[in-house]
Amino acid sequence: MNRITILTQATFTIDYSISELKSGKTAYSSQVRESYLSDFFDNYIVQKHYTDFAGRYLIITAPIYESTLSNFANYKRNIGFEVNVVNTNTTGVIASGIKSYIQTQYNNESTRPDFVLLVGDHEDIPASGGNPSGEEKNDHNNGLALCKTCWGRFFC
Repeated sequence: MNRITILTQATFTIDYSISELKSGKTAYSSQVRESYLSDFFDNYIVQKHYTDFAGRYLIITAPIYESTLSNFANYKRNIGFEVNVVNTNTTGVIASGIKSYIQTQYNNESTRPDFVLLVGDHEDIPASGGNPSGEEKNDHNNGLALCKTCWGRFFC
């Protein structure tokens, strides 16, 4: 106890496997996901059957910012992304509702996002697991099976 151990070198193994591929089913993948995973894992085998589009964006916003996002969403569409913009009237305004909406989108192969972008401050879109004091907030990926999804937030 009360000791600090400093490692100058370490080796670990991560077994990344997709059960659908092992069973012969085709799992969803995209160019952006395959590129990310092949850069992250030295021995990752790139799936050749990814979709023709660059990836999927799920943008969740407070209604007040929705019209302002149209240029950004259209830009992403024009460069090859599939973009779904929804507001908190659809997802709900509490953290558990937003988290549930994102998880439902992720669980469906035809709507599974590569990117989740939250637009608005924590007052507009509350962070999952957060509290009003501002401590320990995170953006809904806590506890979700979304390790292959990139997260971001535009604060407004």
